[in-house]
Amino acid sequence: MRARFVRGPSFGHHLYVQERGEIQALGASLRELLGRVTALVEHAGSDIPRDDELELVAIERGLASTLRRVERLTAKAESSRRRG
Repeated sequence: MRARFVRGPSFGHHLYVQERGEIQALGASLRELLGRVTALVEHAGSDIPRDDELELVAIERGLASTLRRVERLTAKAESSRRRG
């Protein structure tokens, strides 16, 4: 089940600033989580089953991809803010 976000009344610029801050916070959390998963992958070695290692690598790749998308969105928001 996907989370649904309910948008309240529009506050124009202030709402946009709040959303941009939320996106930046998500990016910071993703960077931290990606670092933790990467450390697990690097230190796992032969200590864990190969299937588990492959799962961790897949998670790492997915997080890296998601982080790139969040960073693009943040950059786009910053660019729009400077123009607007």
